[in-house]
Amino acid sequence: MIVTNPLIRNHQWPLRVILFISLTAVIVFAFANSMPWANLSGANRAEAVTNLAMPDASQGLLSLMTYNIAGLPEFISSAGTPRATSIAQIGRMITPYDIVHIQEDFNYNRQLYTGLDSHGFRTKHNGVVPFGDGLNTLSKYPIIESKRVAWRHCSGTDCLTPKGFMFTRIQLAKHVFIDFYNLHATAEKKPSADYARQQNLRQLSHFIQKQSQENAIVVMGDFNAHYTYINDEMQQFLQETSLTDAWVQLMKNGIVPKKNLHHQALSNLSIDERTESLDKILYRSNHEISLMPIAYRVEAGKFTDPSGNELSDHLPISAVFNWDLKHATYSTFPNHRQ
Repeated sequence: MIVTNPLIRNHQWPLRVILFISLTAVIVFAFANSMPWANLSGANRAEAVTNLAMPDASQGLLSLMTYNIAGLPEFISSAGTPRATSIAQIGRMITPYDIVHIQEDFNYNRQLYTGLDSHGFRTKHNGVVPFGDGLNTLSKYPIIESKRVAWRHCSGTDCLTPKGFMFTRIQLAKHVFIDFYNLHATAEKKPSADYARQQNLRQLSHFIQKQSQENAIVVMGDFNAHYTYINDEMQQFLQETSLTDAWVQLMKNGIVPKKNLHHQALSNLSIDERTESLDKILYRSNHEISLMPIAYRVEAGKFTDPSGNELSDHLPISAVFNWDLKHATYSTFPNHRQ
């Protein structure tokens, strides 16, 4: 079902809300410019194309994670633990995973990145609220290129930051390149948000079809969408992009859930491997590279403080993939389209 005629950019918010947000933005901007934010350079910067000698491997394992870390300023964050210390702990705990997609990395990126030596390649933080998109990718493999794209449609408070998606191309071996997408779609279940989220997925689908038409890809992030919610278009998104959901493949016997008029979503901290998460890991092989998920996990009870409280208002989602080259003669750089 397509939602029509919503107020996408709602100009009818109460004046006091607008004044509060404006004052908050000024305070945050002044605070951000006074802090010694990490200035990563060299191999840690995704802008530079690496010239590292890569192994001539034809197969391997790849551990992945997507995690919304609730990095809004603490006084407006919905997470239940102190943000600076919690995000610093998250930075230490993601060490085992090869590639991590982070959402809501707004005001505590310094804490996330400081002392994080396990991921030699990471995208550069692009700003606190309300200037950044909150997206970052951390990788143990070279990030060959990256690009950020803002959504063309939004709703409510999601319009206060340039939320969108980020494309990165990551090199796993001498002849193995995979296109990765990190996203944070419009939140909430209401007509204007439903419409904006539908358009978010369409925009990402069109970009994937142009940028990564013939490439192996992984899409990880906070979709804010459910297969069973009547106004979400996840099934259409999978069909348009030829993507497969690792959760669906491993936990649902490959059967994509159908829309349900009586959809009821669990809270973000109540899900497990049997239930659908807003945070998803999707993948697609191509004619040269095979991607096959062998493990999927909702990391409940793992990323917690000493009292057992979750470090964010989302649970991290992880997966392990087998990858291998279908043809040992593969020697071309992936298809690149602007």
